[in-house]
Amino acid sequence: MSDKFNLNYVTKINNYIKKLERNKVNLEKEIKNHTVCINLKEEKFKKLSFEKKSLDEKYEQFLNFLINRGISFEVNNIILKLRQWDSIKVAFEKDRLTLKDKNNQVVKTLEEIGGIIFKDIINRGYSARAIVIRAEEKNAVIQVRFNGA
Repeated sequence: MSDKFNLNYVTKINNYIKKLERNKVNLEKEIKNHTVCINLKEEKFKKLSFEKKSLDEKYEQFLNFLINRGISFEVNNIILKLRQWDSIKVAFEKDRLTLKDKNNQVVKTLEEIGGIIFKDIINRGYSARAIVIRAEEKNAVIQVRFNGA
């Protein structure tokens, strides 16, 4: 009986060892797959980090260009009757930039990305001012400039 018991015990142990070896092989495959996946994601992260840095630099250059040169907008002048050298008020409401004439009529509104860009410039300590640089019967050109900081 003891031999039969020992044989049965050894068989169970051997089966258990085989099961553990299969689990080990499966886990090693899984680790290898995860390692490959992690490496791919690390490469993608590095690439995206580089692209972000590049885009940040371009955005900085763009903001500096706007700060140094200003930006001009053409608006319909039929109703507004703007005249050259009229001062235009610059107002911010949330992420929206609003240009208003001396009668508080809205001349131009920049929403979403345009407003966010102007808000970024203002948050850097610059102030915005606007003026009509050309006025014709149908159209007027308004220039927004930044000063300060």
